Amino acid sequence: MSELERKLRAIHPGMVIARSIHAPLCARSADQGEVSIEGLGGKRVFAFCGIGNPDAFLGTIRGLGCDLVGSKFYDDHYRYTDECLAGIYNQAEHLGADLILTTQKDWTKISRLAPAKKNISLAYLAIEIEFLAGEGQLTALIEDAVAGRISESS
Repeated sequence: MSELERKLRAIHPGMVIARSIHAPLCARSADQGEVSIEGLGGKRVFAFCGIGNPDAFLGTIRGLGCDLVGSKFYDDHYRYTDECLAGIYNQAEHLGADLILTTQKDWTKISRLAPAKKNISLAYLAIEIEFLAGEGQLTALIEDAVAGRISESS
Protein backbone atom coordinates (compact mmCIF):
# COMPACT_ATOMS: atom_id res chain seq x y z
CA MET A 1 0.00 0.00 0.00
CA SER A 2 1.42 3.39 -0.98
CA GLU A 3 1.84 6.34 1.39
CA LEU A 4 -0.92 8.21 -0.45
CA GLU A 5 -3.27 5.25 -0.11
CA ARG A 6 -2.52 5.03 3.64
CA LYS A 7 -3.34 8.74 4.04
CA LEU A 8 -6.58 8.37 2.08
CA ARG A 9 -7.63 5.32 4.13
CA ALA A 10 -6.97 7.28 7.35
CA ILE A 11 -9.41 9.96 6.15
CA HIS A 12 -12.04 7.59 4.71
CA PRO A 13 -11.43 3.90 5.55
CA GLY A 14 -14.10 2.59 3.17
CA MET A 15 -12.92 4.58 0.15
CA VAL A 16 -12.68 2.65 -3.11
CA ILE A 17 -9.16 2.96 -4.46
CA ALA A 18 -8.29 1.48 -7.83
CA ARG A 19 -4.85 1.41 -9.42
CA SER A 20 -4.36 1.26 -13.17
CA ILE A 21 -1.86 1.80 -15.94
CA HIS A 22 -2.09 2.74 -19.60
CA ALA A 23 -1.17 -0.42 -21.46
CA PRO A 24 -0.17 -0.15 -25.14
CA LEU A 25 -2.22 -2.38 -27.47
CA CYS A 26 -0.79 -1.73 -30.95
CA ALA A 27 0.00 1.03 -33.43
CA ARG A 28 -2.93 1.96 -35.70
CA SER A 29 -2.55 3.84 -38.95
CA ALA A 30 -4.91 5.90 -41.11
CA ASP A 31 -5.58 3.02 -43.48
CA GLN A 32 -6.75 0.99 -40.46
CA GLY A 33 -3.59 -1.10 -40.55
CA GLU A 34 -2.20 -2.30 -37.25
CA VAL A 35 1.28 -3.08 -36.07
CA SER A 36 1.33 -5.38 -33.05
CA ILE A 37 3.29 -4.45 -29.95
CA GLU A 38 5.76 -7.20 -30.84
CA GLY A 39 5.98 -5.86 -34.41
CA LEU A 40 7.05 -2.43 -33.15
CA GLY A 41 10.28 -3.82 -31.72
CA GLY A 42 13.25 -2.68 -33.80
CA LYS A 43 11.25 -0.19 -35.89
CA ARG A 44 12.93 3.15 -36.50
CA VAL A 45 10.38 5.55 -35.01
CA PHE A 46 9.99 9.31 -35.17
CA ALA A 47 7.59 10.37 -32.41
CA PHE A 48 5.65 13.57 -31.91
CA CYS A 49 3.07 14.75 -29.43
CA GLY A 50 1.43 17.72 -27.79
CA ILE A 51 0.83 16.42 -24.26
CA GLY A 52 1.76 17.51 -20.78
CA ASN A 53 4.35 14.76 -20.19
CA PRO A 54 6.02 13.84 -23.48
CA ASP A 55 8.82 11.97 -21.68
CA ALA A 56 6.33 9.31 -20.55
CA PHE A 57 5.24 8.78 -24.17
CA LEU A 58 8.86 8.47 -25.33
CA GLY A 59 9.59 6.09 -22.45
CA THR A 60 6.71 3.88 -23.54
CA ILE A 61 8.01 3.83 -27.12
CA ARG A 62 11.52 2.92 -25.97
CA GLY A 63 10.05 0.29 -23.63
CA LEU A 64 8.42 -1.39 -26.64
CA GLY A 65 11.86 -1.90 -28.18
CA CYS A 66 11.58 0.81 -30.81
CA ASP A 67 14.64 2.63 -32.10
CA LEU A 68 13.64 6.24 -31.41
CA VAL A 69 15.43 8.17 -34.17
CA GLY A 70 13.85 11.55 -33.40
CA SER A 71 11.01 13.40 -31.76
CA LYS A 72 9.13 16.68 -31.86
CA PHE A 73 7.18 18.15 -28.95
CA TYR A 74 4.40 20.66 -29.09
CA ASP A 75 2.55 22.43 -26.29
CA ASP A 76 -0.28 20.54 -24.64
CA HIS A 77 -3.49 20.92 -26.69
CA TYR A 78 -1.52 22.15 -29.69
CA ARG A 79 -3.56 22.86 -32.84
CA TYR A 80 -1.81 21.06 -35.71
CA THR A 81 -1.74 22.35 -39.29
CA ASP A 82 -0.92 20.78 -42.64
CA GLU A 83 2.42 22.60 -42.47
CA CYS A 84 3.24 21.04 -39.08
CA LEU A 85 2.48 17.60 -40.43
CA ALA A 86 4.60 18.23 -43.53
CA GLY A 87 7.48 19.27 -41.28
CA ILE A 88 7.10 16.12 -39.18
CA TYR A 89 7.21 13.95 -42.32
CA ASN A 90 10.30 15.81 -43.57
CA GLN A 91 12.13 15.33 -40.26
CA ALA A 92 11.17 11.66 -40.08
CA GLU A 93 12.29 11.06 -43.66
CA HIS A 94 15.60 12.88 -43.06
CA LEU A 95 16.25 10.66 -40.00
CA GLY A 96 15.39 7.44 -41.84
CA ALA A 97 12.29 6.58 -39.82
CA ASP A 98 10.16 3.56 -40.71
CA LEU A 99 7.19 4.86 -38.75
CA ILE A 100 5.87 8.16 -37.39
CA LEU A 101 4.12 7.57 -34.10
CA THR A 102 1.92 9.89 -32.04
CA THR A 103 -0.49 9.61 -29.14
CA GLN A 104 -4.12 8.66 -29.48
CA LYS A 105 -5.01 12.14 -28.20
CA ASP A 106 -2.94 13.85 -30.90
CA TRP A 107 -4.23 11.47 -33.57
CA THR A 108 -7.73 12.89 -33.15
CA LYS A 109 -6.31 16.33 -33.97
CA ILE A 110 -4.29 15.31 -37.05
CA SER A 111 -6.60 12.71 -38.59
CA ARG A 112 -8.41 15.44 -40.55
CA LEU A 113 -5.14 16.75 -42.01
CA ALA A 114 -3.71 15.54 -45.29
CA PRO A 115 -0.61 13.36 -44.92
CA ALA A 116 2.35 15.00 -46.64
CA LYS A 117 4.11 11.83 -47.77
CA LYS A 118 2.93 8.26 -48.17
CA ASN A 119 6.32 6.50 -47.97
CA ILE A 120 6.40 6.61 -44.14
CA SER A 121 3.47 5.24 -42.22
CA LEU A 122 1.83 7.55 -39.69
CA ALA A 123 0.17 5.84 -36.74
CA TYR A 124 -0.91 6.34 -33.15
CA LEU A 125 -0.14 4.20 -30.15
CA ALA A 126 -3.46 2.69 -29.12
CA ILE A 127 -3.75 2.21 -25.37
CA GLU A 128 -6.16 0.72 -22.87
CA ILE A 129 -6.62 1.06 -19.14
CA GLU A 130 -5.34 -2.03 -17.34
CA PHE A 131 -6.38 -2.32 -13.70
CA LEU A 132 -3.75 -3.48 -11.26
CA ALA A 133 -6.07 -3.42 -8.25
CA GLY A 134 -9.61 -2.44 -7.30
CA GLU A 135 -11.38 -3.00 -10.63
CA GLY A 136 -14.20 -5.07 -9.10
CA GLN A 137 -14.81 -2.54 -6.33
CA LEU A 138 -14.83 0.37 -8.78
CA THR A 139 -17.23 -1.44 -11.13
CA ALA A 140 -19.57 -2.22 -8.22
CA LEU A 141 -19.44 1.42 -7.08
CA ILE A 142 -20.34 2.64 -10.59
CA GLU A 143 -23.19 0.13 -10.86
CA ASP A 144 -24.53 1.22 -7.46
CA ALA A 145 -24.32 4.88 -8.46
CA VAL A 146 -26.14 4.28 -11.74
CA ALA A 147 -28.84 2.28 -9.94
CA GLY A 148 -29.29 5.04 -7.33
CA ARG A 149 -28.13 2.84 -4.44
CA ILE A 150 -25.57 5.32 -3.09
CA SER A 151 -26.60 7.91 -0.56
CA GLU A 152 -25.01 11.37 -0.50
CA SER A 153 -23.39 10.60 2.86
CA SER A 154 -21.48 7.60 1.45
